[in-house]
Amino acid sequence: VLYAKRAAKPGHSLAIEDKDYQQFAEQFVFETTVDQQKAIEEVLKDLAKTTPMDRLVCGDVGFGKTEVAM
Repeated sequence: VLYAKRAAKPGHSLAIEDKDYQQFAEQFVFETTVDQQKAIEEVLKDLAKTTPMDRLVCGDVGFGKTEVAM
């Protein structure tokens, strides 16, 4: 029931311009891994939707979760 209520509520979509993302990503002090890049792409897709995001980014300490989430 909780998920149905959340899905029924309209949300705000946030489309990120590619050039803005690239400018931001160039500041990373590491090269993204395949898994990190996949997570980033999935988060960007979620942000563009008008439904609430239901995602958890997890991983070991020091492996770029903050950058992925940002």
